[in-house]
Amino acid sequence: MNDTLIINARPHLRWHRRAFSDASTAMLWGFWLWLWRPVLSFYTLLSGLHVGIQSAWTKFLSVGFPISIEGSVLALFSTSSSLLLWSVLTPQQTQKPQPRQLRDYAEHFGLSEQELLVSRNCSVCVVHHDDFGRIVRIENRA
Repeated sequence: MNDTLIINARPHLRWHRRAFSDASTAMLWGFWLWLWRPVLSFYTLLSGLHVGIQSAWTKFLSVGFPISIEGSVLALFSTSSSLLLWSVLTPQQTQKPQPRQLRDYAEHFGLSEQELLVSRNCSVCVVHHDDFGRIVRIENRA
């Protein structure tokens, strides 16, 4: 039984798909941070001038926006096409996980199936662990 609750299909991908995924993720994060550049420059302008918000906004809006409409459309098209390409190149699902049976849980925790069945039907269960965090026994209370 898998020890983690997070499904990670990354080890099942081939190396070139993992490299492409990492590179495109880094590129898109960089582009997203680059889009925040005007806001950060406005913040540094505001903190450097020590002036009121209204006069700083007036100065910022009078300079104009750093990206034109054509640049914005190009950025939107490029981002959406790269995300679409990314979704096509990565596999959708490697394998449908099989539901776990009671015997799988019993083998994993080192308990009997009967003990697990009784514990499922009980309203209060006390789980006793050893020093390493492994389940030693389950105490059922009514």
